[in-house]
Amino acid sequence: MKMERFAKIPDQHQRVGSFLDMEVMVDTFTGIEYLFVRDTANNNVAVTPLFGRDGKPLITPGASGDNNR
Repeated sequence: MKMERFAKIPDQHQRVGSFLDMEVMVDTFTGIEYLFVRDTANNNVAVTPLFGRDGKPLITPGASGDNNR
């Protein structure tokens, strides 16, 4: 069974205006959280990791993928 690399975090989706969709997703291999922003008018996507106040990436506990790829 193939494991998906990114998973949506429930209740972390928001539409901004008519054309922007934002959602938080987690890398199932590393646990790092990312903000995905989609511009549906121009079909563009931007991705950035999320950082805490300490400057370190936000990590969801329990990432279960193979980190040795």
